[in-house]
Amino acid sequence: MEFNESIYSKISQITGLNFKAQIKGCGIELQKIYVIRDLETDIEKYLLIADNELIYFKNTSDFIEQFSIFIKASIASLENEFETIQNFNGHKNPNSDFENYDRIGHNKYKQSKLLDKINTFRK
Repeated sequence: MEFNESIYSKISQITGLNFKAQIKGCGIELQKIYVIRDLETDIEKYLLIADNELIYFKNTSDFIEQFSIFIKASIASLENEFETIQNFNGHKNPNSDFENYDRIGHNKYKQSKLLDKINTFRK
């Protein structure tokens, strides 16, 4: 999974937050970012698509809140995947299991660091 530098740069520019070291290589794919404008009120919101999930935010504090929720859900998904692999009663492939454990452990660690970093931005 590649790190999408241009989307990260846009998020950083919009929010003023820097978390590149924590998000790079954490298993989260930033796919697209859009500006949504309500034509009646002229109010802008942003839509970030990450791991095929939609994250709406209107300002920095809203981004922090919504992205924290997204990261927590991603960590929970990794934990569920780990449990599923451990509880699988069929034929096991030790090499495949090791690779999955390694990927899950690495991503969970990096995402936990990302969550810690995002939480430092809370005021």
